[in-house]
Amino acid sequence: MEKEQVQAAIRPVLEQIKKESFVPDYKASDTEAMGMLISKFFEWAGEDIMEAAYYGLEDANFHGEAKAVLDLMNGETVIEK
Repeated sequence: MEKEQVQAAIRPVLEQIKKESFVPDYKASDTEAMGMLISKFFEWAGEDIMEAAYYGLEDANFHGEAKAVLDLMNGETVIEK
């Protein structure tokens, strides 16, 4: 699926979340709405949310950041540089 197709499919859902899940007059970002979408989709299961973050970072070629998430998932200590 192309980036534009994904964005077109998800945009209405994000807009609905922004409208219904935040207090009136608050301008939620796409990032906040996507976070809520992911957490609700995975029924607040932290391990699944982290795994999704790992795959998203890998897909975006943020391999170091993906490894840090994987290390957290495996219970390893992550040291920031």
